[in-house]
Amino acid sequence: MKPRTPSAHLIEGRTRFGNRLSAEAKSKIIAGLRGGSRATPLAREFGVSVNCVCQYAKANGISLEVATPTRLTCRDCGHEGPLADFKRGARRCGHVRQCRKCALDESRMRRGSSGPKPLAQRIEERTIPEPNTGCFLWTGALVHGYPEISVNSKSKRAHRVSYEVANGPIPSGLCVLHACDTPACVNPAHLFLGTARDNVHDCIKKGRRRNSFGRTHVRL
Repeated sequence: MKPRTPSAHLIEGRTRFGNRLSAEAKSKIIAGLRGGSRATPLAREFGVSVNCVCQYAKANGISLEVATPTRLTCRDCGHEGPLADFKRGARRCGHVRQCRKCALDESRMRRGSSGPKPLAQRIEERTIPEPNTGCFLWTGALVHGYPEISVNSKSKRAHRVSYEVANGPIPSGLCVLHACDTPACVNPAHLFLGTARDNVHDCIKKGRRRNSFGRTHVRL
């Protein structure tokens, strides 16, 4: 291991503040603290610990507290606004001043993406066709056997989203039923609208309705 070269500002001996500094170095540290410099850069410059610099500040009545700004200006677009409009790093570090929109655009640029993928593309990427039945089987997350997809940070049934992409909004109070009787299918051609009553009747008709004993109702 390469031996550490002692700082030119240090002289022999130790005190309760750490390494003994020359009078000139002490004066520079105090002048820097009074000028608004931070403790960490000064400690690195003079080869002492941050605690040592803080002790000098305390001994000379210099406050090291930094007031948190209430409004910031984006370094990229010039937008000025409250802290809520800026990325979290801007609240901790004074030199990071980038609004959330610019931070998102920069992140997308690094990933080579111009924006979020369309829902139709996302659904297509997460399905595989079943050649015998024509179903589009969901390969993503399943909840109780039904496909789930995130839309605007909210979890939704993928078969309902697939129906909306193909046929438009679903009227309030209606369910999306499977004609193929495959819950994991998101093929719009296998989906149709119905009420909750229609859904129960379809379930009984196909023999999937279970009673309190876990047995399937079968109409003889």
